[in-house]
Amino acid sequence: MLLLELVGPPLKAAAADLRLRDYTHTTWTHYDGVPLGMISKTVQTSDGYLWIHTREVLLRFDGMRFVPASTPCTARITTMTRALDGGLWAICGEKLIRRTASGRFVEAAQITPTPAPAATLFADREGRLWILGQTIRYLPPDGSGVRKFASPSAAVFFIAAQDAAGTLWALDQSTNRLFHLYEDRAEFIMTLDGARCLTPARAGGVFAASQDQIWHLHRGMPPAAIARLPARGLNAVEGCMQEAEDGGLWVAARQNVLVLVRAGHVDTLPGTGPSERLVTNVFIDREGAIWVGATSGLHRFRKPTLQFAQLPIGSGMPWSVFADSHANLWTATGNSTHRSNLEDGTVRTLNGRYAAVGEDQTGSVWLSNEKAIGYVVNGTFVAVADDMGKPIANVFAFRQDHRGRLWALARGVGVYRVTPGPPRLTAASQRASVRFLVSERSGIWIGLAGGGIEQHVDDRIITRHSTVQPRTMVEDDGSIWVGSFDGLMRWRNDEWTAWTREQGLPADGSVKEIIADRSGYFWMMTGGGLLRVSRAQLEATPNGRPRPLSFARIGVLDGIVPHPGNLNQSPAATSDRAGRLYFTTMDAVVIVDPAAVSATSMTPPIILESVIVDNGSVDHATANNFVEPSRFQFEYTSLSVHSPELARFRYRLEGYDSDWIEAGARRQVTYGTLRPGAYRFRVIGAGSEGVWNETGASFDFHIVPVFWRTWWFQLSMVALGLSIVVGVYQLRIRQLTQQFNRGVEARVGERTRIARELHDTLLQTFQGVAIHVQAATNMLPARPDEAKQKFESVLDQAARAITEGRDAVQGLRESTATSEDLPNALSVLAAQLRDDTDPLSVVRIDVNVEGRPRSLQSLIRDDVYRIASEAMRNAVRHAQARQIQVDVQYDQQYLRLRIRDDGTGIDTATLEGQGISGHWGLPGMRERAELIGGTLDVRSRLKAGTEVELSLPASKAYAVAPSQRSFWARKHEGGGRR
Repeated sequence: MLLLELVGPPLKAAAADLRLRDYTHTTWTHYDGVPLGMISKTVQTSDGYLWIHTREVLLRFDGMRFVPASTPCTARITTMTRALDGGLWAICGEKLIRRTASGRFVEAAQITPTPAPAATLFADREGRLWILGQTIRYLPPDGSGVRKFASPSAAVFFIAAQDAAGTLWALDQSTNRLFHLYEDRAEFIMTLDGARCLTPARAGGVFAASQDQIWHLHRGMPPAAIARLPARGLNAVEGCMQEAEDGGLWVAARQNVLVLVRAGHVDTLPGTGPSERLVTNVFIDREGAIWVGATSGLHRFRKPTLQFAQLPIGSGMPWSVFADSHANLWTATGNSTHRSNLEDGTVRTLNGRYAAVGEDQTGSVWLSNEKAIGYVVNGTFVAVADDMGKPIANVFAFRQDHRGRLWALARGVGVYRVTPGPPRLTAASQRASVRFLVSERSGIWIGLAGGGIEQHVDDRIITRHSTVQPRTMVEDDGSIWVGSFDGLMRWRNDEWTAWTREQGLPADGSVKEIIADRSGYFWMMTGGGLLRVSRAQLEATPNGRPRPLSFARIGVLDGIVPHPGNLNQSPAATSDRAGRLYFTTMDAVVIVDPAAVSATSMTPPIILESVIVDNGSVDHATANNFVEPSRFQFEYTSLSVHSPELARFRYRLEGYDSDWIEAGARRQVTYGTLRPGAYRFRVIGAGSEGVWNETGASFDFHIVPVFWRTWWFQLSMVALGLSIVVGVYQLRIRQLTQQFNRGVEARVGERTRIARELHDTLLQTFQGVAIHVQAATNMLPARPDEAKQKFESVLDQAARAITEGRDAVQGLRESTATSEDLPNALSVLAAQLRDDTDPLSVVRIDVNVEGRPRSLQSLIRDDVYRIASEAMRNAVRHAQARQIQVDVQYDQQYLRLRIRDDGTGIDTATLEGQGISGHWGLPGMRERAELIGGTLDVRSRLKAGTEVELSLPASKAYAVAPSQRSFWARKHEGGGRR
């Protein structure tokens, strides 16, 4: 095959020879928030914000968002200028306003007489603020008051500038007259026909421009013409011309023409947009970006960070690029391969598509296609077979080791050592893909189809790294670096360390190519553009513990459109003998000179723009105490407007976050409910060059608890709780004391009753017995029969007295002999009563239990037992009952005792009165029930039986209240029969 020689264009010119079209151009229109209409002036304050003045509104711009300025006046702002301290001055109606260091606009002074709408504000380096119009006024730096003097003409439109020597120049656009300004007068210098604009010159003096001419003016010297402008002319506004650091003079011309004058050469850029009818002003910010105002939007021009290798027209997408040792650049595109000489610019094209390019130690260039590999001699491709005489097909990568030997990877076969020849298969792998690496220390690394890496040493596989999906592999200082679909990976000391999106890799986090430069940096082509990362930063990272990455980034705005991800042709990145780097992208081969790319010395300012607490904005300069809000929102930005699209941020809420959180380009973060305490929100950021502002911005604040969460309130609640516990305890003690006293009183009453019964019955009976005995004794001698009858009557009376005494004493005995189990005690009593009755009479007594039996308080149990005993005895002895039923019912609210009999009943008088004379049973039962807090109901009729029912609240009866028992226990309470 023959190489066809063509003569093509050389690589692009050096940066000093850049044309306007070479600059990176970005546009913002009304779709981005720029109002339609003419932009009259652009300035930058010391904090980094751009301020854009239109006919309708003053806008603040951080490179990403346009925000209307909030000023203290309702009138339209007519002009503005940057203050010496980096602030901003503006005229708003009849008022002079300024922007303070805190970022607020305040009213400075009222201007008398009112300036014309076209009056000009200008702040000189001495700190004086000039108001130029029909009257010339200035505000001294000491703020002692506005001073003024007569204008040398009826000027309406003034343009002012101060040269490097401090001389103030003023141009009356209505008369084309130039003046020098002093504190007390304006001195006429000359008339310059058609003069429209003034700007300081870095070499001294000022530049002045007319409709078609640019002059350089020095004090005391005649104007020197330096360039002619296109016939379209200039605009009669401030800022229509400004000089850049590299000496280029940027001029805003009418009718969509931007002009760049450098070393007498005039370059124009028409057609910045189909609707651009007027280019109004030019401003160069502190980072060197050129801002151009136009009628339909805002434009930014930046020096390109990289160059582009020009390929033959129609050659298609570049797949691989390789720089050989002879200053040739080999590029595979579409169905052809091109060799471009980097010195003379000639281009030669080789028909056919070659998958890989490499170079051996002799300087011979090797190519591969689907069927064979070979080297190029005098423009001819010479195919080479392996040591078995067979062609080597499907080679997609060449590698040269540290000794200069050339290696090749054949897909599905393995790695061949190509030179010194003949080629020989060294590491066989049926799963070999298209990427490999030859390392002196760790052997041959082969990427596998479907993912994973095989590591071969001495013709055998020693390790399979199955979790890695390589797209590129390089060795550097003993470490193996792998670019994968998931990020950047390092193999060192038998351990992998991975940097992913979590550590700041842009876009999808994939790394397509890795190449090292001579200055200690890795350059990586990623899904989010080209990154430059310090190798020292990566090497210092401990194994297995990746840290957030700091990097410079060249992205889409610089012309980088990352390659879709070619996995076959190689290499996709290379370096030439001058140290320049080459990368394939979607539409071009980009060239980067690492020596020309240096990190800016300007650390990007980081500003906390707003703090929103529960949907309400707060003054974050002062406010720092909040009562348990439910939501915090922080908005921040970077004021490096060079490439704000590439700014990156990290934030941390100290007191909540344990470490920095990678935010990427996001400029807002929200936190939910925070616990009471002290917090500090911090945000840091980096610009496109990768320089981090480690100080950033911060906001200290406290979350104050609501009053019921304060220590004093909680302590008060504890004290109140303790007081309640003590009060309840004392109340309970009082209740128990009262209950005990009632029991004692009941026992005393019972003993008093018994004593009364003994006195009223037994004692009286025995007195009667004594009287009858005496009477019988007296009758014995004379009337023995009557005496005998008398003695028998006395014996009957004595028997009754004994029975009554026994019954009275029995009441005392029963008070202390009751069982702990009330139903059981009643059953025992029923048995005794059955035994004491006449054997000829049959009494049936049944004791029934409803509900689960509960333990009763001892005093209550005794009293209940006595009431039941009295009722049962009365039924047996007085009512001659034959059937008695005793029901004891336990439930959650009451203890109920019910005694029913079929006896003779009780007459109404006895029920309603105090009992039969000489008997105390029924009144005693009522008294006893009342003393224990219960209710006694007696229902009876003659010959219809009697029912006695005692109801006692559970809280007084039970030893443990039912509410203290479990729900399950209460639900499953049952009943029984005893």
